Amino acid sequence: MQTKHSAGIGFGAPQTGPADSVALEGNSSAARQLREVISTLAATNLPVLVIGEPGTGKEALAFAIHGKSRIADLPFTVIPCRDAVPEQFDPMSGQWDKSALSRPGTVLLSRLNDMSQASQSALARLLADDAHPCAARILANSEIEIDTGTRKTWLREDLTRLLGQVVVRIPPLRHRHEDIVTLAENLVERFSTASTRPLAPMDAPMRKALEGHTWPGNIPELEVAAKVIALLGERESLAFIQNLHKAQQKDAATIPLKEAARAASQAAEREVIQKVLFRNGGNRKRAALQLEISYKALLYKIKQFGLSRISDRGAL
Repeated sequence: MQTKHSAGIGFGAPQTGPADSVALEGNSSAARQLREVISTLAATNLPVLVIGEPGTGKEALAFAIHGKSRIADLPFTVIPCRDAVPEQFDPMSGQWDKSALSRPGTVLLSRLNDMSQASQSALARLLADDAHPCAARILANSEIEIDTGTRKTWLREDLTRLLGQVVVRIPPLRHRHEDIVTLAENLVERFSTASTRPLAPMDAPMRKALEGHTWPGNIPELEVAAKVIALLGERESLAFIQNLHKAQQKDAATIPLKEAARAASQAAEREVIQKVLFRNGGNRKRAALQLEISYKALLYKIKQFGLSRISDRGAL
């Protein structure tokens, strides 16, 4: 049975699921516990608050809970909390009928820590109002803990009490050491299926390099590394992944974790594009096909990373 997955306050086009679903794979005790939690919570209608760093698979966990529930055939709708306004949570407003909360299904409030105080207050009133119960099951995720944050990211105590009847914390990849190689192998296989290159085996040096990095960018950073392995082959990708670890060690004392993750992902993306352009003699259309991005997106990346000189060799 395919679950509908949509974004925004209403209903969008059905999708197969979130991009970070690989986060739930693996054989570590943490991965097994996450899957057990999913099965347990899917059998209930309780609100759930999922907490974790960016890229740890918070949306994947929420989608899996919905997918195993008795309402799996109903829409799964993601509401980006940064864009939420108080009127969306007010049954007396003109926007309520357009809200996914007013219809059966599951609603994920994504990045609750980005929601304005006014919207948090309106949502808390809605959840506490027995006269106007939500038709949808509500799940939420946050990148900050309930009792921490700054003035801009503070979560209201009454809201977290209503939404956080069950709190699930997803560990980052650096705390799932046993899963890193398995997740990387699964991702490489996925990317290699769509590539013309044969699947590169994970030998001892590659496994050591993967396990030696702490992956501050979590699943998105690991996905970039897997694309490098699938596209470039083992020899070149091994040096690349080793350099990721060296760069992280060099910058760890001065760059916050989120910034380090972003920098590592951008460096990885630049190197992949550079090597694929070289391999295709600067032919942008062939490079875009191998990278599985649009021609327009590749042109933007070439400009962003200053790779015009390479792409001018044989460019169309």
